[in-house]
Amino acid sequence: MFRGQNSVTETALSYVGTVVGAGFASGQEIAQFFGRSEPKSLWGILLATLLFALCGELILNLSARGRATHYGEFLREVCGRSLGKFYDTGSFVFFSGVLLVMMSGSGALWREIFGFTYLLGVLALTGPVLISLTFGTRGVAKLNLIVVPFLILFIVALCTLALGGWQGLRSEFDTGLRASEAIGFSGRWWFQAFIFVGNNLLLSSAVLFSLARGKDRAAVRGSGILGGFLLGLLALPVYLVTASGRYPLGEVPLYAAASSLGWGGEWIYSSALWLALLTTSVGAAQGLVGRLQASGGRGWVWLALTIALLSLAATRGFPTLVRQVYGSFGVLSLPFLAMLVLKGFRVKSGGKIGGTLWRGNTREPLAGGLEVTVRE
Repeated sequence: MFRGQNSVTETALSYVGTVVGAGFASGQEIAQFFGRSEPKSLWGILLATLLFALCGELILNLSARGRATHYGEFLREVCGRSLGKFYDTGSFVFFSGVLLVMMSGSGALWREIFGFTYLLGVLALTGPVLISLTFGTRGVAKLNLIVVPFLILFIVALCTLALGGWQGLRSEFDTGLRASEAIGFSGRWWFQAFIFVGNNLLLSSAVLFSLARGKDRAAVRGSGILGGFLLGLLALPVYLVTASGRYPLGEVPLYAAASSLGWGGEWIYSSALWLALLTTSVGAAQGLVGRLQASGGRGWVWLALTIALLSLAATRGFPTLVRQVYGSFGVLSLPFLAMLVLKGFRVKSGGKIGGTLWRGNTREPLAGGLEVTVRE
């Protein structure tokens, strides 16, 4: 029983650790997607929380039930042959884009906190990423088990103190609830929630797939829901701080809030942020290695070359990259999000998709090459 609970917690925290990278933990991604002067974006945060929980659970369920042996096959199972191939091929660009944003976040952090050059901050992340990859998926999961709880507690505490305690946090929340004006940023609040979640799901789905593949569903059941609500627990206070107007946003919006606390708050926050950069970067790099090995068999060689090119591109600037890279990927991920929900609910009801009937944990062949899953 304890082992099962530990597996659920470990998977949920890996989900959180993959999503909470430079854009999320710095506040920049929340500010770009939901805006600082858009009170109704609070509803977008709440909708995003539900979507993270629902989609995370669906990905784990499909990964444990399915027959895919690598992420590309999983994408084809979920999206169909043509769309799945599109996402599989585009995963190289997507994982590279995530790494690009993480490196840019490291550059912004080193420049604002330590006073070094932007490029040196970018390069400071590449070595630990390559070293961390030698420990594999399980090693990264154990790392998240240690790092992510600290990250959650610190960011929630930071945002609460930055708003003047629980009363200030509740006051900002009540203000958001009472707001009724429409919002901007390329659409309405509900659309922002979908592209925000969709952008983060493509990377996290690769990590969740690797953790759930080959496992019994009971070992990961509830992990997606737990991880989704933990992401909401992080996103809500970050949004309230960035929307309050009390602190300048800058390249790392929460840094100003951490600096206002004194007692070295900015140094503790910077360490937490860098760890968030690392966990997401490792997830993206693992995805790149798998994709490059499937293409040419020299994943590590091509990864090193890719990271070298990304290091140069990352000097463009953190807010610009978050807006352009995440916004574009978010829109492109919407068909994946729709197919995931459709596939998940059809499988749950025993529907027939792609010549396979899904119902339980086991499958048996039928005449004509079909397979049917048998309820346990």
